[in-house]
Amino acid sequence: MALVLVLGATALPAAAQQPQVVRATNAPVWGPAPRLVEEVRIGTMDGADDPRERHGEVWIRLSAGGEVLDWLPIPEEPSTPPSFVLSTASGYDRPFTRQLVTTLSPLGYLVVGHNRTYAFELRRTEEPALRIERPFTPLPVRGPEHAEWEAWAEFFARAGSGDRSYSVPDTKPAFSTLRTDAGGRIWVRRYVEAVHRPRTGPPPASGAPPHEWREQPTWNVFEPTGTFLGTVVLPANAYFYDVVDRDVWATVRGEFDEAYVVRFRIQPGDR
Repeated sequence: MALVLVLGATALPAAAQQPQVVRATNAPVWGPAPRLVEEVRIGTMDGADDPRERHGEVWIRLSAGGEVLDWLPIPEEPSTPPSFVLSTASGYDRPFTRQLVTTLSPLGYLVVGHNRTYAFELRRTEEPALRIERPFTPLPVRGPEHAEWEAWAEFFARAGSGDRSYSVPDTKPAFSTLRTDAGGRIWVRRYVEAVHRPRTGPPPASGAPPHEWREQPTWNVFEPTGTFLGTVVLPANAYFYDVVDRDVWATVRGEFDEAYVVRFRIQPGDR
């Protein structure tokens, strides 16, 4: 199973028995504080008590020497419909999958919400859970966009074992991603109307369909108290990493798919 490391979180429940060493196969990406802003996959764990045996996917907190200090289980749904993801410059696009979405706050608790509605919970450890809701009307998946996703569903079905199929709904869920920043604010990437962005360059050798109907990365931002702060819209080719005060740190892809580290400044405006 995939495990995710976190450094600097507090108030996580202590484990009864702890494995001693974690070996990561990928390098993590660290933000200010320091705190982890990117996930890594775990290779092996030394020690008899592996939290994956009892909890499946978990957040892990490490000491500077690499020892596991404690962990926090990530909620999982009993079953989810089969789906697939497309990697883009701004993140991972899914065919509007209804699913449980989680992230970890640097304040030491999980943020959990099912995207069939615009609602999520801050599952605080020393206070009652705080539920945040906003009005939500599902957006339609319009004709050309729906047809493109149907083409991708057929492509992945053909590439698989042949006994799996994928469906594309007629409406979009409330959000695709939950993130937190260095100050504990919650960032919700909500679904918006897609824009047609014609593909440049030759088609891929794999014969994959185009992915030309794309959404502008649109994030609603909330204080840890639940107060709605506003909406931040990033460029279509920007991947959100972290936010410190009003500075958004991201990578932006250039003309030749080269990556630049960019700092955007949030300017207050209408909500």
